[in-house]
Amino acid sequence: MMSDSNGASSPEVVRSLEFGGFILLPERHLLLKGEETVRVGSRALSLLTKLLEHPGETVSKSDLLNAGWPSLHVEEHNLKTNIGILRRILGDSGQAGQFITTVSGRGYRFVAAVQHRLSRVPNPDAGGKPARYSNLPHQSQSVFGRSRTIAAICSDFDQSRLVTIVGTGGVGKTTVSIHVAEKLLPKFRDGVVFVDLDATNDPRHVANAIAQSAGIAAQSANRLAALCAHLRAGETLIILDNCEHVLDEVAHTVTRILADAPLVKILATSREPLSLPAEKIRRLKGLDTPPIAKGLTATEALAFPAIQLFVDRARQRCPDFALSDAQAMTAAEVCRRLDGLALAIELAATQVPALGMEELLRQLDSRILSAEEEHAKFGRHRTLFATLEWSYGLLSDDEKMVLCRLSAFAGAFSMDSACAVAADTTRSRAAVFDGVARLVSKSLISVEPDRREPHYFLLNTTRAFAGEKLAALEDPDRTRWLHAHHVHAMAQMAAADTKTSTLDGWLEKYGSLIDDIRLALQWTFSRPGDAALGVKLTVAAVPFWRHLSLLEEGRTAAEGALHEAFAQYRDQSDELALNLAVGAMGLHARGPLPYVKTALTRALESAERLGHTEMQLQCLRAISEYYLWTSDTRGAMEASERIRQINTVRIAAADDAADVQTGTALRWIGELQRSQHYLENVIRRPVARHRSETADFEFNQRLVALGSLAQVSWLQGFPDRAIQLAEQQLDGARNSNYSVALCSALVQSTAIALFIGDLDAADQHLTLLDEHAAEHGLPVWRSMARCHRGRLLYDAGEPVDLELFRQSLSELHDAGFRMRYPAYLAHFSLGQSQHGDFEGALASINEVIDRCRANGHSWGIPEALRLKATYILGLGGRDAEELSAGLLTQSIEMARHQGARSWELRSLITQAQFSKTESLSAALRELSAASGKFTEGLHTIDLVRARQILAGTGSSPSDLQLRSGGRISRQAN
Repeated sequence: MMSDSNGASSPEVVRSLEFGGFILLPERHLLLKGEETVRVGSRALSLLTKLLEHPGETVSKSDLLNAGWPSLHVEEHNLKTNIGILRRILGDSGQAGQFITTVSGRGYRFVAAVQHRLSRVPNPDAGGKPARYSNLPHQSQSVFGRSRTIAAICSDFDQSRLVTIVGTGGVGKTTVSIHVAEKLLPKFRDGVVFVDLDATNDPRHVANAIAQSAGIAAQSANRLAALCAHLRAGETLIILDNCEHVLDEVAHTVTRILADAPLVKILATSREPLSLPAEKIRRLKGLDTPPIAKGLTATEALAFPAIQLFVDRARQRCPDFALSDAQAMTAAEVCRRLDGLALAIELAATQVPALGMEELLRQLDSRILSAEEEHAKFGRHRTLFATLEWSYGLLSDDEKMVLCRLSAFAGAFSMDSACAVAADTTRSRAAVFDGVARLVSKSLISVEPDRREPHYFLLNTTRAFAGEKLAALEDPDRTRWLHAHHVHAMAQMAAADTKTSTLDGWLEKYGSLIDDIRLALQWTFSRPGDAALGVKLTVAAVPFWRHLSLLEEGRTAAEGALHEAFAQYRDQSDELALNLAVGAMGLHARGPLPYVKTALTRALESAERLGHTEMQLQCLRAISEYYLWTSDTRGAMEASERIRQINTVRIAAADDAADVQTGTALRWIGELQRSQHYLENVIRRPVARHRSETADFEFNQRLVALGSLAQVSWLQGFPDRAIQLAEQQLDGARNSNYSVALCSALVQSTAIALFIGDLDAADQHLTLLDEHAAEHGLPVWRSMARCHRGRLLYDAGEPVDLELFRQSLSELHDAGFRMRYPAYLAHFSLGQSQHGDFEGALASINEVIDRCRANGHSWGIPEALRLKATYILGLGGRDAEELSAGLLTQSIEMARHQGARSWELRSLITQAQFSKTESLSAALRELSAASGKFTEGLHTIDLVRARQILAGTGSSPSDLQLRSGGRISRQAN
């Protein structure tokens, strides 16, 4: 990269293709109009680039398909749809537009003049402002009559953090909110999050919808708490669109977000206010229409935004349309009759080419009058429903059926999905293709272009209307049945693709299906005759809950499908998948509670009966992990050995799981050399290149191996290697997209930092751990963070909050998370000693020793014996010195037997500090010999203290528990 004399990066020279006020920068994947970025999907952008590179030439359909969908076979309708999207974006129209024309049967031609240039543009990596996050929907059409409203709402946020745009359906609330967000985007450091609540029919999923739109991956039983934690430090604008059907839950969620995240602001759209104290309400009325007056000219009419919108949309269907003076009064009457509602005007304008202005008004009058009577129950929304009724009446029978059947979808759908639900023995796929295209042109179906292939959706009002009409055409349950079966087929396809797709690719392709899964599950389980399909769909949907980080939702759904009422619909394979989902998701979401073991055991029994080796491996890995988390090292090792016995096909991830669980268990029981062997086996193996090797073992076993080996390395006397391994685990966990993996890595890194005396690093890790665990609703890991924080405070010489520490220990105990409990109880004993409660500290450390011996966890007993010796000295008494000396001797001998040089060094330091004159020389010789065995980590706190004692500057027993006495800088590592 070139730099100027001041070291600043020079502007980058890139090619630009300029036409009709637009500039395309192909290498930047950027389309500009003036200085404004034009939002356009990647497929459409690729097609535009191909056309611009061959101006005036006919580019064949096959060449365009190769440009937009390289290496993929897609149907021709995808090309036609994306060309239509491009035309709308460019303001083009029809067969012979000003930019793109259709060459019948052959392809397309770009007919406008194109200038090929080399342009200097700012380098995006050259210190400029980073691009802010935004998932705002694409807006390809012009907006009329809303500039003042948009400016006013932008100004509202100077005084208020919550603004609600209130108005009837179809008035244009969503459009205004998106334009407000685009203008405000530069003011929000962390960008804009757009949340379409259209498909969120269950109030419980409001927080999930927001989190998913914000890109939060969380394993959380309380998604709202996780969401608030994630937003807490961010400066974000959240758009909550279409709130009216989940209003109470939205109000509750908004209240929590505003309270917990002081820099977040919210723009909501709804048919009624949220009724919150801090809410600023902006009521959106219909577009202004001309007053009733004779002699209205076209020029006068076009001064009103309703007429501008009407003419603009009519021209999209009929490029030659121009409003004449003779038509001005008719157009004004049409817009008045529609109350200036933007959606209603668009629907009416699409009929101009077919009906003409006068017939349009006549039909509008007659049909809306009867429709308004029928839809009087909709109150102030009756005009929109009446307009929908009128538009619906103009459809062919095929179009009506296609529209009504597509109302079954909760969210966006592909053309293939549309055919699966709308096609039948009397209606071919081609007929559905044409029907969808015509419904798009009539504004009854919308297009979502920013996908690998176009997806379609119905606005909430249109979906509700079409859903009502469906009952008049056929049994709605038939359509629901087709929809549920198609969703099941898609979920099965997605489950198979987890083994071959990257996570990002999988989420892009399948992630939005979750809303339809929820809808289909709700329908199937509400009808006893279709519960069998509900069970099958629950099984197929497990990867969605896992990959979308909806572990608690998935666990609950799987438990529901296991209810005895549905027993007749489950086979052994279903029992296996559902019990494994309950156990594995429950383990990571809530901890190793008893129901987790029950579910995993049942799953394993089913896998054994079925002879399903791969599922047995999954069950055993989860069971081994459960045993480890509950301190049952023997059970963990037995489960790991069973993995090796049945893994005859040598699935690498299963081998890794077995070795990791065995190596970690051996560490806990103090067999460090054997532990090192198993853990290094995992690290030496090639990293899996394909998801098929790791998809079913989402807690990356290599990362666990790195963390455990870091602990082993420190114990063996290799602090530098321990630091390096912990950093590798932490880096890998940050890239894993799995919250529990990052929590685990932060706990391990904190432990290593405390071991070596790097209190600054420990503080940073604990801050991140607490924030991350809170963000993702993982209370057990927050409890661990607080326990480590207590030890950090002690080492720093700051007061320890014993009550908070005791509460955290209780939470870990109640969650069944016994693996680290003794170590944290040992930290707690230090806090007790800090407060002068040596009797309490002694009782706690005795409990630590008893628990370790009962569990066979001898690795920590040398340190516990050392601490016990210091507490006895703190209490004093006739035999205190003799008892303490004996405990230190036991500690040193046990550490040597384990090969735990670091524990040995600590106990030798304490022994030297408290040795009497006659035994001091021997103690110093032992300390010198032990410290001399260390070849690295000479900057770490124990080795620094050992050198001080040997030099005669640190032998005073002023600090019984060997505080670090200061901070080791992170840079020193």
